[in-house]
Amino acid sequence: YLLPAFAWQYSATPTPTSTRGGNILRVYLGRPWWDTGEGELLGVVIADPPPGVQFPSELQPFVTGYGRDPLFVSGAVKPSPALGDFPLAVATGTGLLLAEQSEGVGLVDVAGHAVQWDAGRGLWFSDIEIEAGSSYWPFVKLALVRYQPASISGVEISRVIQADFAQLAPDRVATLTFPTGTTVTVNVVGPSFADSNLIVSGAPPDMRAWVESQIPGVTDPDLGWQITPAGDPGTVLTPTAEPGSITSWTGTVTLPAMRGSQPFRILIGEREQFPLLESGNETLRTTYLDTIEI
Repeated sequence: YLLPAFAWQYSATPTPTSTRGGNILRVYLGRPWWDTGEGELLGVVIADPPPGVQFPSELQPFVTGYGRDPLFVSGAVKPSPALGDFPLAVATGTGLLLAEQSEGVGLVDVAGHAVQWDAGRGLWFSDIEIEAGSSYWPFVKLALVRYQPASISGVEISRVIQADFAQLAPDRVATLTFPTGTTVTVNVVGPSFADSNLIVSGAPPDMRAWVESQIPGVTDPDLGWQITPAGDPGTVLTPTAEPGSITSWTGTVTLPAMRGSQPFRILIGEREQFPLLESGNETLRTTYLDTIEI
């Protein structure tokens, strides 16, 4: 089964920056693994017929595909996957035969990904990063195989497993600057959408920032912070459309005391607001959360 996964990176410079790398799916695999021996990889199957050869329609379910979320007006997905869309691949194969083919030439390429063991879940897993285009929350339909690069020619891959449709979360880069000793300007940049009929008022996602202060005597890293002042609805960050389906959100929050006088951190949250069809009330879907200590 599939879960969205993220790569986080933090830079504690004079302008602290936190990056959430989206576009990653974690694929959990049923046991056993290493059926073909050492070096077995999880392969993503991509259609790539030779020049002049049309890919058979009956084999389309056995290759990976992309799709745009129809709820949003946003950037485009790539028309078809390619090996270069999978930067975490550790090995690739080209012109391979599908086990589902009865005959003919090799019609697919495979991006092979390393498999690791999750002791907590008792499952093997592999992280797959996918560069599907500039669309907001694009859909991906993975076609997966066991891939053995050391195999003899013609039997490098197993039969295809068709994964469920999954969506890729957008990248987000949050940066803080300090105009004064008690103010913090928050800037968040990443792919967004231009409009959606299902979003309340057709507005971009609601991006807000809060100040959090450390609770004295609480050592838990998650529970030891509280929004200050209590009940603050947060500062709405103003969106600005940038080229290439990118949006920049900016706003300024005020600290309750001079920066450096006590521990503070900035909480950033992004929510999409949908109407509930049953009652007409509004509901929120949180799509991004981050904290940066200052």
